[in-house]
Amino acid sequence: GARREAMAEALAAQKADLGEQLSRATAWAKELEQAIELTNSVHDRKTAALQKEIERLKASGAVEGEDEGGKAEREEALAPTPVSLNLQLLKVSKRNDELEADLAKSQAKTLQLEEEAAALRLKIEEFEAYAEKMQAFHGDLERAIQQKVAAVKTDHEAQLAT
Repeated sequence: GARREAMAEALAAQKADLGEQLSRATAWAKELEQAIELTNSVHDRKTAALQKEIERLKASGAVEGEDEGGKAEREEALAPTPVSLNLQLLKVSKRNDELEADLAKSQAKTLQLEEEAAALRLKIEEFEAYAEKMQAFHGDLERAIQQKVAAVKTDHEAQLAT
């Protein structure tokens, strides 16, 4: 009974964990699809712009017969591909993640240092209060000693007078 119940709870926890992993993977896949669509649209726009430029150059006579194919090949070779844009996007995304992690570490370290500084300020305040008490005690002690010395001196003078 109890063993079966424990196994059922473990399976339910595993199922919930797998569901969470699946939802994260699904969200990541959607982000990746959006990134791919974005890079493809950028690539398509760049290709269309290059095509227009080639047409304009053909119309102006700057590109002639055989050279036009070579120029088109050069233009196409220089244009970023969806795959290269995706790789650039992934590199930028990875660098962004690294920077965010560094920022989080830095913020955690700053918080830790602020806490340590607050603890040190408290210790300094405690020490200053202790130092004030010790100065007051030293002053009281000094007065008591002077009173005692004066009493002994007065007593000694009284004994000498008799």
